[in-house]
Amino acid sequence: MKKLTTFAITVLLAFTLAACAENGEDVSELQEAFDEVDGAESFTVAMEMDTPMGTFEMTSKIDGNKEYSSGFGPDYYAIIEEDTRYIIEEQDGEWVKEEDPNYVPADEDLETDNLEAEWFTKDDNIYTLKSEHYEDVFGEGDTSEITVYHVELLDNGLTITLEMETEEQTSTTILSYTDIGETVVELPDYIE
Repeated sequence: MKKLTTFAITVLLAFTLAACAENGEDVSELQEAFDEVDGAESFTVAMEMDTPMGTFEMTSKIDGNKEYSSGFGPDYYAIIEEDTRYIIEEQDGEWVKEEDPNYVPADEDLETDNLEAEWFTKDDNIYTLKSEHYEDVFGEGDTSEITVYHVELLDNGLTITLEMETEEQTSTTILSYTDIGETVVELPDYIE
């Protein structure tokens, strides 16, 4: 579940960071926000998924090579040393560090160079992906369930909203990137 959650967040962030708005609109604020998140050594990302099965929340705090995550199971820390990611979890009252065998660095996982600025429209501080480009962003297949993909600028970050709708249900995923450059993660004392 940790790999899936981390991958989902990384994919949405990567797609968002490469995007702009269309037709020469002033996108300087949007680009500045993307650049700030993309270049940040630290930030907090909160994800909320609202589905017919319930609402699920997760928060990750990133501080350089350190991470703290809560939600979707027990809280845990992580640290990346060279090309290896380690998970630090509480076991029998002690924090234990173990290698994450599923870790793949994000830049080996993702292809983001195929996004085009003209795929987005701008309305105030909200940038919306045009529906005819859903497949370009989310891959081949049925994208008819996607009803909204937009980015909203915040004072110190941004929020990404993805809505999907079927005949039976509607689900919404919201990712909020905040505390950019201000997030601090302190690892607990752990056993190697």
